Amino acid sequence: MAANPLPRPGKAMATFSVNAATVTSIGPVKPGDTIEWTNKTSSPIAIAVSAVNGYFPLTVNSFIIAAGETYTSTVAPNVPPGDYPFARNGKAGGKIIVGS
Repeated sequence: MAANPLPRPGKAMATFSVNAATVTSIGPVKPGDTIEWTNKTSSPIAIAVSAVNGYFPLTVNSFIIAAGETYTSTVAPNVPPGDYPFARNGKAGGKIIVGS
């Protein structure tokens, strides 16, 4: 009999690629997933994600994406499921949907 059990399969993480200028809904995502925000415009885009019930969904929740660049964010560990709103350049932008 083997001294150690067989390894358990790991949880596959997903990457969501979005257009930062137009996206209104992302997900459902889960902890550890990544979101690639691409700015296809000629101006910087500021993203600010709001907390829900005291929880922020990302490891960094306020960032600027330079024109023509991509910013990668990671869904925080242990973030509860829910819809987390984000603003784009100070105006309503959309939501990040965290599933279970």
